[in-house]
Amino acid sequence: MNPERSFRESWWVGAVLIILGVVFLLQNLGIQWVNWWALFLIGFGIYELVRAWSFQKATGSWGGRAFGALLSGVVWLVLGLIFIFNLSLGKWWPLLLIVMGAVYLLRPPGWRTRPPA
Repeated sequence: MNPERSFRESWWVGAVLIILGVVFLLQNLGIQWVNWWALFLIGFGIYELVRAWSFQKATGSWGGRAFGALLSGVVWLVLGLIFIFNLSLGKWWPLLLIVMGAVYLLRPPGWRTRPPA
């Protein structure tokens, strides 16, 4: 078994358990959070951003999988924040287009190039 992969898997499980514990503790203390489930969207967005960074470190470029994970992470993060702050998705969905467009425009030159085989 790859020790690095084992660490990543245990980190993810640990983070989910901590988030659930905090949410349930806040509910027990009388603090109600309507859209607490959106934390999973935010968590998945952060996970995708970490994946994008690791792909970029491994390949040396933001092409292919790194850019896809970056875009995916940003979209999930924005969706989670829209729900956490109880904003109307019907009103704020253009924000997703704006963020995706900004990520696409800010990508580095040569992002589609693959490293030499």
